[in-house]
Parts: sequence; structure tokens; C-alpha cells
Amino acid sequence: MSLQKFMLTEIQSEVLGYLEDHPHAFDTVDGIRQWWLLRRLAQYSTDRVQTAIDQLVETGFIETRLLDDGRCAYCCCTDHNSNYRLHA
Repeated sequence: MSLQKFMLTEIQSEVLGYLEDHPHAFDTVDGIRQWWLLRRLAQYSTDRVQTAIDQLVETGFIETRLLDDGRCAYCCCTDHNSNYRLHA
């Protein structure tokens, strides 16, 4: 597995783990990077977090919500609310 793919999987696992602990949470990519991935903030670029989030949206693990200001926020997908963890 390449380092980039490993980092994306790691980000995705942390996002899904956060949602497991906080099932009603939703936030923008910047908020996810700042608050959900707090302990590893320096390691993850906004672009890398966005890529990981986009993949989770594509696979149906999380949903996109459009905010009034036009930004996207992300939250738990109700179809997967009992199985957040990625299986490698």
C-alpha cells in the first residue's frame, strides 16, 4: 500500500471513528481537520482530508449537506449508522 493511500485510509478511519463517538456531528472539511483530527492536524493537509472525505461520500459512509453560505458540511450517512469502521 502506498503512503498516500495509507494516509487516506487513516484519515477515513479517524473520521468514521469520530462519527461513531458523535453520531450527530457534522462539519466542513476545515472543521473536520481542526476538531475531528486534532491530534494529527499538522500531518494532514486540507486537500488530503478533502480527498478522504470525498471517497467516504462516494462509498456512502458519509453524506454532504449544503450550508446556507454555500459550503459543504459532512455527517453520518443514515444507511451506515451501525457500521462506521472501514474494513481493510
